[in-house]
Parts: sequence; structure tokens; C-alpha cells
Amino acid sequence: MFFLATALSDCNKFLIHSSLSVNRNWPYSEWSTYTCLPPSPPALSRPSSPAGAAGNDPIFVGADGIPYRVDGKAGRAFNLISSPCLSVNSELQEVAPRFQYPRLGLTSTVFGSMHVSVGCRNTTDRIRSDGLRWNNSRQTRVDARFDVLSGTILCWMPSEGHREVSCDTVPGLQVAEYYRECDLEDMTCNWFPVSAKLSRSLSLAHVQPGITQTRLHIGDSVLVLTRDSLREGNNLSCGDFWRWPKAREACHLVVQHVSAAGEPQNAASMSEEMIQRYLTILAAYRGMLFPPHTVFFFFHLAVEHLDARAFSDPALLHGLLGQRLPFPRPVPNRSSTVIHPDHILQSAGAVNILVSDLSSQGEGFIEGTYHDYMVPSLDNHCAFPFSRFLGDEC
Repeated sequence: MFFLATALSDCNKFLIHSSLSVNRNWPYSEWSTYTCLPPSPPALSRPSSPAGAAGNDPIFVGADGIPYRVDGKAGRAFNLISSPCLSVNSELQEVAPRFQYPRLGLTSTVFGSMHVSVGCRNTTDRIRSDGLRWNNSRQTRVDARFDVLSGTILCWMPSEGHREVSCDTVPGLQVAEYYRECDLEDMTCNWFPVSAKLSRSLSLAHVQPGITQTRLHIGDSVLVLTRDSLREGNNLSCGDFWRWPKAREACHLVVQHVSAAGEPQNAASMSEEMIQRYLTILAAYRGMLFPPHTVFFFFHLAVEHLDARAFSDPALLHGLLGQRLPFPRPVPNRSSTVIHPDHILQSAGAVNILVSDLSSQGEGFIEGTYHDYMVPSLDNHCAFPFSRFLGDEC
């Protein structure tokens, strides 16, 4: 059918194969090796490593690569990043016992819904009570709420009666959404634009582990919010994967690696990272058989790039994570394990990041105590001692 069809791209071949491979007469089985990767967002060249990240239980990693833990308080909102024209808050939610996953350190609290506010007061110059001066560019303010249960994003303009707007139409703000899809035939995962979700033809071998990602381009800074998920129970029945040899083999390896008590067996045979990736893919398939209330969603936050021009003065950047983003920063006089921030972005590629000497509330890493970063509500970016935000209500 496609003899001499040399103009077909790899993405074309992938989409055609996904649609027609269910027919046993389909002759192009080798097209299963092609992928249709999402286009790179219209942004700057990507740095070699994130400026910082926070996720899981939650573990924070600043620009120095040293992790610290802040459990906070379940049911309350905390500020993660505070600067004159950008502020990020998150609710902390408790991990219910049936979702706790000690191998990933998911036993206490994680990030729930998030609220991001972008923009400054419409004045050209302002001196704060602490003597800091900020000259802004009259940015139009926009608020964005990321709902952890539905995965939806809602943006509105506070200065215009909280009028709801499309998030990607605000000057200075670009939003790109992606979702994770995995293939039981080859046990690999890729990111795809949400805009292409309805046009993609799926087969039974394609599963979605419930991981989505939103990239926010705020000027020259890039924030990445990843919505991850856990499913109730991790027991696997390898007979479920009889159609797909690679998935069945992966299932047996996972079962051999993890005993009924959850302790690693034959640790040298497979890396923890590979086990977690396999487990996430296999659990996603089994999760399609269970109702939605058996799924627990939570967020990770990564600062992929920080605009050095906007944050040249470290005093203008604060918050539980924000204060550790400028580099260099004083390093606490204590031993710790350096962890790359990429390792805590999603359970599909996570490793065991529990470190015995991590403090549970960030003592020695954060200014003050964790109570000082608690805000009255998710959308309040001003009412805590270290706020740097210059929104209209501050």
C-alpha cells in the first residue's frame, strides 16, 4: 500500500501503524518502532539540569543539588516560590494508607492543587518596607489554578473582575500541555500534546498511567508542573499480560524483584529506576479495570529554567523552594546525598530518594520554620513573612 511512499514522516508511520496494526494482514510491523514525539515548546535552549524541583513526600532540591524535606501540614496551603512578579502556592494533601508507597517515599504528604500568579502591580517602581526596590514592566496579572482531582487548568484576570481567559492568550505567558502514554508491546513511554489526544488512534496495548505535564513559559523562565498518580494496591497478576511478551516478562521481573513484604529481592538484577518504570506501566493497564476513586493524584514542580535577568538579586526570590534556587547558596553543615532533580519528577522514572539524615521540616535549609510559609488560602500569595510578590492585593 505504501510502496515508494518516501514522503511519510516517522510520526505519520507511527499514527498509521497505530490505526491499522489491529488488522492481522497489516504488513508493516516494523513501523511499531517509530514514535511521534511532541514538538519542542517554543522556548529557550534547555539547560543541562533543572534549577530546582520539589515533589514526592515532598523532597525539595535547590540549585546546589542537596535535598531537604518539608512535610508541612496536610490540608493547608504553602508558598513554594515568591518573587515580585511570580508566586506559586500549593496545598499539601495526606497520603492515605491504601496509597502509601514506601519504596518511593510516599508515606506522609504530597502536593495537591496548585495556584500560580503572574504579573505585578501596575506601577513602574516600588520600594518595599524591607528596602528592596523592584522596577517592573507593567505586566498584566493572570492567576492560574491547577486542580489535582480533575487535572484542569483555569486562568482568570483579577484586574478585570476575575474574568476567565484562555491561559495561552496572556502576554508573557505560554502554556503547553502534554500527557504520558506507554506501550505494552515495547514497554516504552512518550509524551504527546494534549491537543493531539482525540485524533490519536489507540489500541489495547496503549495505556495512559495518569501522568500529565504542563509547561509554563513565563518570560524567559520555565516552570514544569507534572500531575502524577498512584493506584490502590501494587499486586500484579502477570496473566493479565499474556498478549504482550515484553510486558509479561517485565511483570515477572517486577514480581521477582519485590517480595510480598515489599522488600527488594535480587537487587543486582535490575535497577530500582527500571523496576519503578515497569511497575507504573503495568499498573496503568490494570488501573483501567478499576473505578476512578482507586486513583490518587498529586503534583511535582520543577523550575527548568530561571531568568537570571529577572532574579539577579537573590533577595527578590523566596519561598520553600525559591530561596534555594539562586546559586551559590550557603550549604548546611551536614552530610547528605546529592540527588539530581530529574529523579523526583514522576514515579515512572523515580528512584528511592529517602535519605536518613533529611530533616522532616527543612531545618537548616529554609529561613525560619515551615509555619512561616503557610498562607491563609491557596490563592493568597501575600500573607506570609517572606512574601516578595507585588500583586495588587499585597
